[in-house]
Amino acid sequence: MSRLTNKLISGTLILAGITGCSRYVNQSNLEINHQNSYREVVFKDELQGWEDLENLSRNSIDQEEAWVYLPNEKKWVETGVKEGKRKNEIYVEYEPLVFHQLMLKHKDLVSYHLHPINKAYTSDGLVYNATPSGGDIATMIVLSNELPHGKNFKFTSKVCSVYGVMEYYLTEEGRKVYTSSSSLDYVPLKNLFNNPDNRYNPDNRARLILSLGNMNPIEKCSAVADFLSNEDIKVKFTPYPDMKEEPNNQVLKKAITK
Repeated sequence: MSRLTNKLISGTLILAGITGCSRYVNQSNLEINHQNSYREVVFKDELQGWEDLENLSRNSIDQEEAWVYLPNEKKWVETGVKEGKRKNEIYVEYEPLVFHQLMLKHKDLVSYHLHPINKAYTSDGLVYNATPSGGDIATMIVLSNELPHGKNFKFTSKVCSVYGVMEYYLTEEGRKVYTSSSSLDYVPLKNLFNNPDNRYNPDNRARLILSLGNMNPIEKCSAVADFLSNEDIKVKFTPYPDMKEEPNNQVLKKAITK
């Protein structure tokens, strides 16, 4: 779940002040970094990064983090700051300046953030947690409009959970619909989660998951992705390789019951 500002109902990915950070530290693996004085950098391809994210999603309880992945360099750059928790909400802020700096040098950016496990969740709760919230999608839309347009520039967002990776991005048609979305005061953006008839409304998503009955969690995640996807915003779910082999994975059960 995520949010851009305090106006969003549920959240984790928040637009922070533009402060920047000039210090970068190389690390071997993706991890939660609570030191806001520097950003961590990891050189791995995307699937190798997924291995770290799968481990983090199952072990970093109530801790979120965010990165940008640069496919052409096989490089991960930490973008999350001020990770924390307030009431029943965990969150991570991100600095737009980091994106702007990377945007000037790279034409292919993937924004990642983590939805870690919560031991209080039921199986359906974990499926819900595997999906991008209205706030996550709003963040993606705002970022998409801050970054360059055109055939030579690619930008997408992905959220990682205990089950896999859910990607969400604006289509060309979606760029036209949300072309002015730079704040939550823009009506179509607010309607993503305020309209009770909208597919991104959290209650509608929860009802859908409950209606899926005895499907395994991987099938439910895929069904929710299909439900959230339309002609403006595409949503796709890809399970981790081990979850493909065994959707009710014993490793995950152990992680939940630790």
